[in-house]
Amino acid sequence: MTRTINGVEMPPNVHFKHGAFYYVKYGRWHYLGKDLERLPAVIGMVGTRTQHKFYGVEQFIRDRVWPRARSNAIGRRRLSFDLTADEAVALADSAGWRCAVSGTPFSLEEIGPRKQRPYAPSVDRIDSSQGYYKDNCRIVCVAVNYALNAWGADVFYTIARHNKTNIKRLLLDTSNTLHRK
Repeated sequence: MTRTINGVEMPPNVHFKHGAFYYVKYGRWHYLGKDLERLPAVIGMVGTRTQHKFYGVEQFIRDRVWPRARSNAIGRRRLSFDLTADEAVALADSAGWRCAVSGTPFSLEEIGPRKQRPYAPSVDRIDSSQGYYKDNCRIVCVAVNYALNAWGADVFYTIARHNKTNIKRLLLDTSNTLHRK
């Protein structure tokens, strides 16, 4: 049985109390906000295993992604930086809260012994010779951004094209190393 408030489907761990929405995890109540229209942008984008302090992807972009891109542009690279935090959030929203290149949903799930977040959002410049402005930026997964920076778009798209043609074989072949833990 799903709960809806004004047509917005509520996950079982999101509650409305005292005029605001809260995310409940391990008995702790985390404030999400009062605006029902922004609620889908805050909930549902975080993986099932999140860090102790709850962040929605939108807040993560505002608190971590945008300031880091700004410090990289101004500090080390001396690039122009005209992207606002609201524009960065709008870019993620226009991509459906998914990576603009791979279509992978954003997640703040920590993976591996180093607790890295490969599916967290990151700002990518389409033309790396130009600065950070809305028409030259997109929000992608950290893993995609690493791959694009290391090898370029041609290698990434070649791998994606081959992956698309072989995905069915990989998923059906249980002897494949992808299924081993």
